[in-house]
Amino acid sequence: MKFRGVSVKRVEAPLKRVFRGGTFQVPSHCTIIVRLETAGEINGGSR
Repeated sequence: MKFRGVSVKRVEAPLKRVFRGGTFQVPSHCTIIVRLETAGEINGGSR
């Protein structure tokens, strides 16, 4: 998945930390990527 040349893999690692911590202190544009990325994981049953 790429967002206008921005690879999600760059954001993936820090975001997974954020989700494991349960905090959402992320800029709004990052939050959108987070929702897109984690929506599949959460719906997949890895809560």
